[in-house]
Amino acid sequence: MRFCIINFRKLSIVIFSILLFSVFVSCMGYALLTYVYAIKDYQPIYNGNRSTNKIAITCNVYEGDETIRTILDVCQQKGITITFFVGGVWAKNHSQLLREMAKNHEIGSHGYNHLAHDKISLAENLAEMKKAEEVIEGIIGKEITLFAPPSGAFNDNTLKACEQLGYKTIMWSKDTIDWRDKDERLIFKRATNKVSGGEFILIHPKKWTAKIFIDIVEYYTSINLIPTTVSNCLIQ
Repeated sequence: MRFCIINFRKLSIVIFSILLFSVFVSCMGYALLTYVYAIKDYQPIYNGNRSTNKIAITCNVYEGDETIRTILDVCQQKGITITFFVGGVWAKNHSQLLREMAKNHEIGSHGYNHLAHDKISLAENLAEMKKAEEVIEGIIGKEITLFAPPSGAFNDNTLKACEQLGYKTIMWSKDTIDWRDKDERLIFKRATNKVSGGEFILIHPKKWTAKIFIDIVEYYTSINLIPTTVSNCLIQ
């Protein structure tokens, strides 16, 4: 008859090692899961509620005084509202026009100096956003809740800064690229091709965009789409 002699010291070491490894794996899994959900919580938003017939026209502003007035006139004529993302340095020099824009339209932040937010630190992102917020809110007397990164450039620091400041990071589903291309027909096509509910359509206050803007709006209404603000477009 053979007897199995158990070395309790070695056995305890093995058991302890297994338990330690299990704890390590669990902690790593939890950390990874937490990170994934944390990132997911402040991901940028590219469109609104797709189940409605609402769409949002967004206009990024660092220039274009007269063309902005043309866009405002069309909005008033057609009874629509849009979202303007304005730069802080522009707002500082055009306070009266910004107040006119804020009377009927939604105002969001486009940063202060039109920096490449994907290349700056968390502290720098926060500083840019806070500086813009201070100027814009000081002029319009309303809270800012939306941020559109200049050139659509962002990194994780940008998203974390938006989360800390309580902003939604807004992108677009259709880009007219009107800052580059001066072709009115091409801008119209980009703004209207296969357009559907929930779209975020990006424009800039360029003179060629202002000329075609009423045609774009009329096309939307002709197919039963309602131009409105980003916030209204996000409502479920």
